Amino acid sequence: MSSPDRAAAVGHWYRHRTTVANIFRDSKLGAAVRRLPSGCPRVNLAWMLGVLLAATMAAWPH
Repeated sequence: MSSPDRAAAVGHWYRHRTTVANIFRDSKLGAAVRRLPSGCPRVNLAWMLGVLLAATMAAWPH
């Protein structure tokens, strides 16, 4: 892989990483992930997956 191609690949990776980080941040601030509903790990996992799915669906129109 040539140097310009490698630089473009690294740039793409960081842009994607920033997008994912923004989805997590929005989920924590706007969708109550900071306060999970239960002491049961399975319930919390289901809650978090639902929140992340909702955040991703809300991000699609943007």
